[in-house]
Amino acid sequence: MNEERLRVLEMLESRQISAEEAADLLGALSEEAEEGEQGLVQAAVTPAANPPNYDWFRGLWRWPFAIGGIITLLLGLLLYSMIRSADGRVTLSLICTWPLFVGAVLVTMLALWSRWATWVHIRIREKDGRRIAISLPAPVGLGEIVLRTARPLAGEDAKEHLVMAGAFLKEVRRAPDREPLMIDVNDDDGDQVRIYIG
Repeated sequence: MNEERLRVLEMLESRQISAEEAADLLGALSEEAEEGEQGLVQAAVTPAANPPNYDWFRGLWRWPFAIGGIITLLLGLLLYSMIRSADGRVTLSLICTWPLFVGAVLVTMLALWSRWATWVHIRIREKDGRRIAISLPAPVGLGEIVLRTARPLAGEDAKEHLVMAGAFLKEVRRAPDREPLMIDVNDDDGDQVRIYIG
């Protein structure tokens, strides 16, 4: 593996240089760099054209938060009354209610987290005219932690890709402050995939 390329990627990850500068340096170091590697760095700085309505998706957190909060409150009151009436005994109804209560708390917390999370919107337009739309919040911070943990364990070939993926995720985390990012993939069969991140 080319040590200069790895150094450029590490500088990008530590934000010493911008993604555009990294792409220029990688292009200058190796004109035969794989198209996918340069595309990953370039995609980090490509503003989205006609992105989904981000404000609408970011407002969706209210519904699961409200429903989860109400269910958590009702199950909490139910558990409280069960514990008071059980006189210290563990009953089957008490054992069965706890997982429901914990699940409702998790739904409420995830809904609140999705308010600030980075959203990924995948739009697929197949050649036959069929369209598929998927939108969901993505745990970008968790992805960065996983990549950072996996990097020392990876081989030399995989390490470069992990550094690039980490740099891309750092750019994605900064995306809410800027224009949303877009990755555009056109298949040879005529299918089109657009991924909006922001």
